[in-house]
Order: sequence, then structure tokens, then C-alpha cells
Amino acid sequence: MVDELTPLRGSYREAVGPAERTRATPRPTTEQERLTALCLEPAELLTQLRERTEDEVKAIVMILNHEIEVPNVPPLLIQSMDPSELACFEDIFMALEYPLYAHLAPGQRFFDNMTKGAVLAQIYAGVEAAPAQKCDIENFKKTLSRITLDMDTRVVKITFKGKQSAARWTGWQMPLAGKPLPLIDYESIRERAKVTKELVLLDSYQFEVEVRKGEMTSTDMHWVLTQKLGLKVQSMMHPVTELTGIKAQQW
Repeated sequence: MVDELTPLRGSYREAVGPAERTRATPRPTTEQERLTALCLEPAELLTQLRERTEDEVKAIVMILNHEIEVPNVPPLLIQSMDPSELACFEDIFMALEYPLYAHLAPGQRFFDNMTKGAVLAQIYAGVEAAPAQKCDIENFKKTLSRITLDMDTRVVKITFKGKQSAARWTGWQMPLAGKPLPLIDYESIRERAKVTKELVLLDSYQFEVEVRKGEMTSTDMHWVLTQKLGLKVQSMMHPVTELTGIKAQQW
């Protein structure tokens, strides 16, 4: 009997290991599988629209309720929706997509306006990674719908076809250019924050200010930030170090 090997600290295996155990996808029911298959079937245009079947209505409701996920608008709808109705449904369908976010590690820099393919090329495992871990990365790339990188906010946004797909990867350490970046479900955090009033990191940012000439009080600085710059300040404090104590002209 061989004991399970302990991954090296800082290795890719250690980074993805804890998340691997939480990414189990609930097995779909027979009904979900049947209706998903129905939504994937090709369909031909008709000269006259027809009524939707009971199964088709049920499938649409399950899509809207995040009970089943399909990669695109079901082709069968071209037989029961006119162009205007189909356009509205397509907008609703796109709105069902669910995002996860990751923050770039310090020092990571990329070009602006990178294509999806260019960003995906930066997501890879090292040669020491186990086959299962490399398989995770391939599955991740196949599952996501879109991925964008904003260098101004240093945030990566990964969009999935629905909340179920996204839930599988929440907390996973995405290896972007050799740095494991945890995927965060800020939508759920925002919902929780409506009750807890916690600060959502994605909706705010922090920076340091220093007065190099003259003197300003904290009240003066707060006025400059809120009245002159129009910022909504959540908190501001003087930094403190052992050597200098409170830095009165820094916030």
C-alpha cells in the first residue's frame, strides 16, 4: 500500500489540489440529460411557426432557472419564435452567463486587448504537473465561454454558460503565466454583502497618497478626495511604521 504523496509547497499540485476536491459536478438527472439533448438537436426553418411542445417549454424554463446549461440558444426555437422573439431570447440567454474573477499577481504584465486565444495560451501547467492536472486545465478552457483581461484594473474575467458551470471552478487556482490565481465568485459575495454589508473588493480599490509640499489634515484630504475628485471614500488612515511612527502626511 502506497501512502498519498504530499505535494511540494508552492508547486502546481499544491495550488490546485484543495480545489480539485471541491469541483465535483453534480450528476444530471435523466430528465436533465434528455432535455439537454433536445436543446442540442439541429432544426430546420419552417414556412410557418408551430406551437412549442411540452418538452420544449419545460427545457426553456429549466434553462432560465439554471437547471440545465447549453452552449448556445436551442436551434429548435427557430421553429416557434419569430425573429423579434428570438432576438429577445438571445439577449436573455446571454444574460444567463455567469462570471468568475481573478486578480493578477504582483509583477504580472500583459498586453492590452489580448484575444481569447492569446489569454488561453498563458494558462498552462509546468512539465512536472500530473496528467489529471493538465486535464483540468483543458476542461477549464473548454468549459469557459469568454475570458478577458483588463490591465487597468488588473482583473481577469472568466465567463461561463451558467452558474452551475462556474460553481465547479470557484476557488480553483488558474495557472496564468506560471502564477496560480484563485477564481472568485464576486456575484455571490455581492448577494451576501446585501446582508453582511461587507466590502466587495472588485467594486473598490485602494491607493496611497502623500503630501510632498505643505501640510494637510485628514479632513483636508477627505475633502480633496470626495469633493474635488468625486471619489466615494470607504476608509482612510495614516500608515504607521516602527521606525517613524504615524506618517502624518500620508494616507
